[in-house]
Amino acid sequence: MKMIYMIVRLSLLLLVVGLWPTQSWAANNEDSLILSVETGINGLYKGESLIPVKVTLTSRYDNFSGTVQVSHRYVDAANYEKPITVAAGKSANVTFQLSAAILNQDGRVIVKSNGTPVTEQPFKSNPFNGVLVGTVGEKGLFSFLDRQDAANQIGIAVTSLQAEDVASPDSLRNLDLLVLNDPNFTLSEEQAKAVSNWVELGGTLIVGSVSNSLKDLPSFVRLLPMQMDGQITANLQSLSRYTDGSPIDGSVTVGKAVTVNGNKLIEDNGIPIIADKKVGSGRVIQTAFDLQAGPLANWSGNQELWGRILSLQGFDMQYREHNFNNIWNLLNVSQYFPQLQLFSVKTISIAMLFYMVLIGPGLYLFLRRKDKREWGWGALPAISLTLTAVILVYGFASHKSKVYTQAVGVINITDSNYAKVESVQSFVVPNGGVYRVEAVTGSYLQPQVQLNRLADFRVTEDHLHPAVEFQDVEYMTTRSVAVTAPLRDAGSIEGRLALKGDRLVGMISNKSRFNLKDVRLVVGMKTAVLPDLPIGKTQEVNISLQPQSFTEQSFRPEPVNPARAVPAMQGVAISYPDKFGGNPAGIQKLSEGLVPVDAGLNLLKNQRYSQIAQYAAMREPFAPGTLKLAGWTEESANVASVPNQANEPGALFLVLQDLPVDFLPNEKVSIPSELLPSRIVTHTGIRDWGFPYRSPVLGRGDAVSEVVFPAANSFRIDRVQLQYSPFTKETPKSLQYQLRNWQTGRWDDLKTDGTTTFSAAEIAPYLKNGNLLQVRINNQTTTDLPVVEPVITVEGEAKS
Repeated sequence: MKMIYMIVRLSLLLLVVGLWPTQSWAANNEDSLILSVETGINGLYKGESLIPVKVTLTSRYDNFSGTVQVSHRYVDAANYEKPITVAAGKSANVTFQLSAAILNQDGRVIVKSNGTPVTEQPFKSNPFNGVLVGTVGEKGLFSFLDRQDAANQIGIAVTSLQAEDVASPDSLRNLDLLVLNDPNFTLSEEQAKAVSNWVELGGTLIVGSVSNSLKDLPSFVRLLPMQMDGQITANLQSLSRYTDGSPIDGSVTVGKAVTVNGNKLIEDNGIPIIADKKVGSGRVIQTAFDLQAGPLANWSGNQELWGRILSLQGFDMQYREHNFNNIWNLLNVSQYFPQLQLFSVKTISIAMLFYMVLIGPGLYLFLRRKDKREWGWGALPAISLTLTAVILVYGFASHKSKVYTQAVGVINITDSNYAKVESVQSFVVPNGGVYRVEAVTGSYLQPQVQLNRLADFRVTEDHLHPAVEFQDVEYMTTRSVAVTAPLRDAGSIEGRLALKGDRLVGMISNKSRFNLKDVRLVVGMKTAVLPDLPIGKTQEVNISLQPQSFTEQSFRPEPVNPARAVPAMQGVAISYPDKFGGNPAGIQKLSEGLVPVDAGLNLLKNQRYSQIAQYAAMREPFAPGTLKLAGWTEESANVASVPNQANEPGALFLVLQDLPVDFLPNEKVSIPSELLPSRIVTHTGIRDWGFPYRSPVLGRGDAVSEVVFPAANSFRIDRVQLQYSPFTKETPKSLQYQLRNWQTGRWDDLKTDGTTTFSAAEIAPYLKNGNLLQVRINNQTTTDLPVVEPVITVEGEAKS
């Protein structure tokens, strides 16, 4: 007994001695290691993309070798663990690409040595839902745009970037706007390609450049709308004309710029100083001066100037700073599989009736006749199990080795060489196991998963060949990925449209690769219906731009005579027939008026159409000043697939393309509000922006709306008419309307008892640079009211 007691004591002593070094070493390492975690870019990220999480480990005294692991109750640590080695007195980092679903929950980063945790740090953060602006330059670059609502994670956040952030596609995809100031940055070719790809997929890039210092980077140079040929000194007072007149004190060095496939936005003494260029679905804006040059660094007109430039180039700050992620619209639609044929209700009803007869009176009568009614205890479950097995075997055999895919989303066609695809693709897997989804080169790919499935995917870090691998997939379950991808063979819709009186006339030809049905011509916030537009078809358009009362009948295109159907017309040049007065034989005509966009959506009883259209409107709202063709196709964009599987594809895409509108020379026209670009530039009382189809809501305070007329050098204004509702011709009595008089600097009250008409001479004092009108709407009550903007009609004639 005494011997046993001594053995136990010796064993305990050895156990303590054995554990003590490990515990002591771990404690010492915890003291010597400094762990920090950064999510997104300086703590900011968008919830609709994979988020880079950078883990930095500093070893104060000794060399360290171990692993870094993301720990979460829904995460398989094997998928989120990376090795790390840190020299004494140095720092090292590893980066994980995590789903926003993880970051929105409580998680921890754990550092291990030989499998033993030595230090850890909790993390939790929320996505930023506003405009995220990244800058590379001196401190304070574009800080005048920063206005964050930290409580609601909206607004505009301006954050400084490091060189490695620009090189990472995963960092760039979190940005809405990137600002690079030439004297303070250099790019590698890899970074230039990453920036180019980001711009093509919809990013907006601002470059301040006084020289051609990046001429050796072809991937970057091709983005720029200007090249420099020497330098001059200028005072840039021309910029103040685009603001309230804030003067610029002093001169700056300016590049002697010439545009290269770009558009001059502002020039100074005949030299372009700001130009822009459309690149894919994104845009590059370049200045010929240093964005932080002395007199410009603290110029009071910066915010107004860049707000106006960005909005006129399609980047609406007011909208984007409240733009919440609505990818779930597409996710819901993608998980409906029309090609996965199920039994009809009639077939199921007949089968159920047969089953009830079989196991009810049928089985009873059979056993009674055999005088074996006690067999019913075994026969009933045996029949049920047999029928269940037959159904399972039949279902498995009919769907064996097939992966049913459903791709839904929006295809925005920029030109004949480029389209941007925003898509969610879901697939039903037949056998379970491991499945790999691959996207086309240059895509952004993100798995869309529920929290309890975060552990079953891995994202490749090869950005040239983006892929997601789903692991441990259960039999006949659904997985989904979101894809933003370029499409370079989409073709385009060719439009030759012009105003004639108060009508929109011309031709539209489908030279895309998609057959379009349920086609709409969207004019601002109004729409008209066109007949289906298959590939190669040409359609004459003759639409009244006057609003009409909405009925279902008024939304239907007139019937088409099959005898006059025109064959495919690929390669046929479209010309204006007799100034749009004639009608080529066989081309369908359309002569409906306009109805509200949301009225058209209400007619789309198919919920799938409605959710995709709402997604598109939230991403890029239908707005005055644009003319879009919108149509639906069930042909896939083929931007992602499950390789080496027998796919059964399905698709539903909304195809969008902006169409230009011309003025016929010496033709008097009436331009409605729908074709006049407008935006709210400042406000003190907007409570709700009302996206995507409702009017903003104004509390106590005001909102200033800016309306852009045709350029004075190309259009002669004869008359301008303002009315306060397209249907009632009234305005809420609690709202006060004023026009800004640019000659006196005052706001002049408007009559609100109907329609106000101005002659060319009367409207002139209210037009800045001959074409910019500002309207202030003021609510002095405590009641929230919808912003009823005046309906403006401009009558005049294009100059020859």
